[in-house]
Amino acid sequence: MIGTLITLKTPTFTDFFFLFPFVSLWLKIIQVALCFRFQIMIQKVQQSNIKNPLFSILLPTWNNLEYLQLCIKSIQKNAHFAHQIIVIINEGKDGTLDWVKSQSSLDYIHATKNIGICFGLNAARSLAKANYICYFNDDMYACPNWDLPLKQEIDQLGHNDFFISATMIEPTDTGNPCVIVQDYGDN
Repeated sequence: MIGTLITLKTPTFTDFFFLFPFVSLWLKIIQVALCFRFQIMIQKVQQSNIKNPLFSILLPTWNNLEYLQLCIKSIQKNAHFAHQIIVIINEGKDGTLDWVKSQSSLDYIHATKNIGICFGLNAARSLAKANYICYFNDDMYACPNWDLPLKQEIDQLGHNDFFISATMIEPTDTGNPCVIVQDYGDN
């Protein structure tokens, strides 16, 4: 016989359920293989001393220091609760790495080459201290008390099996029904 034909049944939810314990192991194997293949060095640093943060905020950046600084400042200035901020630095050739190192309130991972958002988020999750993970882009600005309604929504759910997505805010009405129109000015 030259080959064997294997017929598989259509997978069901329970089939995938039993695969979940192995997914984490395979992701780790793939991560190590990719780092070895492309000679990428990833450094994980937990330098903050925050206790009991509400959210661990994952914040990827790629040579975008000016926007990253504004984003982090807005999170810290406008938060009602204490949060852990984990910056995912891709390359950091623009001074990002040095600046983040100098900020004792920030944890970070640094990849010598751009590892992308998905790979970076998975690598950074091991630094998370909070029960909840929040995702920010480095060009976002957190509005005053941005986390208060989010916490209230979580409390109303009454369980921890959820995913909450943000709504875009724009200064002018573009006709997009998925947007909140509000001008917060230049500051």
